[in-house]
Amino acid sequence: MGYPDKLSYKTTITDELRHDMMALGGNGRRYLEVGCDVGYTVLSVATAFSECTGVDIDPARILVARDNAVRASVTNCAFITGDSASVPRGRWDVILIDADHSYAAVKLDYQRIVRSLEPGETTIVFHDYGLASAGVRRFVDELASVGRDVTTLGKRDGWNPLGGAIDGPEAMAIRVHV
Repeated sequence: MGYPDKLSYKTTITDELRHDMMALGGNGRRYLEVGCDVGYTVLSVATAFSECTGVDIDPARILVARDNAVRASVTNCAFITGDSASVPRGRWDVILIDADHSYAAVKLDYQRIVRSLEPGETTIVFHDYGLASAGVRRFVDELASVGRDVTTLGKRDGWNPLGGAIDGPEAMAIRVHV
């Protein structure tokens, strides 16, 4: 696997979402990404957090992510091979879920992550909410329908640089209290 070019980095998340997530960072705060691919998003927000972890099911992508961290001289990031069941139990301040976008997978990722959290408040960000084909919207809308406070993050519309059907914001976030 080669290194993705700068375009790949730009298409991972928008600058607006990166800014919104970094605003949730701070000294002593921890960031987790499930579905981190080759680590560009994790690395791009690393300066705002004390500790970052990326998880991806593809071991080759994790190797590239680790190499990308070394090449970028980023030392506060760890990358592990696995899925949401592999998330280390602990206290996470911001979690980005950007893995399998099917409804069942998003729901399972959320359930596994919430079970792994230690007491405190966590912001969980669901990427690609506006993709018409994604189950992300269905699951997030279900959370909203049972009273969860859902907040828009990132671009509000017109954000898909790869083209395709977009109907809504880039990402939605909820706060979870454990």
